[in-house]
Amino acid sequence: MGDLQAIFLGLLVILSFNVVIYMIAILRKPPKKKPRYIKSFETDESSEEVLKAIAYFALHNNMDIEFFSKTENRITVGNKLSFWSGGLFFYPIYLTKKDNGRTLVEVGVKAKAGITGSAAFRDRIKVVNVVKAAIFMFEHKKTTQNE
Repeated sequence: MGDLQAIFLGLLVILSFNVVIYMIAILRKPPKKKPRYIKSFETDESSEEVLKAIAYFALHNNMDIEFFSKTENRITVGNKLSFWSGGLFFYPIYLTKKDNGRTLVEVGVKAKAGITGSAAFRDRIKVVNVVKAAIFMFEHKKTTQNE
């Protein structure tokens, strides 16, 4: 019986820890300032088209849009909170029109519950790649509609 009680106690501690982390994540607001670590790339699309592509990607990939401002050229998406996924990160995305007519897309990552590390940076790279793919899909959609 002692082993079973120890296992039960261990599971209870893990569950309690997860509940605390999830509560912090639920209460946390999206960041207003740029995170320290940013991954960026440029695209030929306008900032409006990029915002459309990111919003479409977020809405169709089970993500929350935590902040959206067309005038600030900024959108923050986040993982949905669930028992299995964790939903512990915000991905603030900043768009800047460059002098050469291109749009600079900067993707950051900010923990909702104060947990950072390699998981956050791996997730940010995935989000960058999906944003690039979403922009590509919008470019392709415009091209095929114009034909």
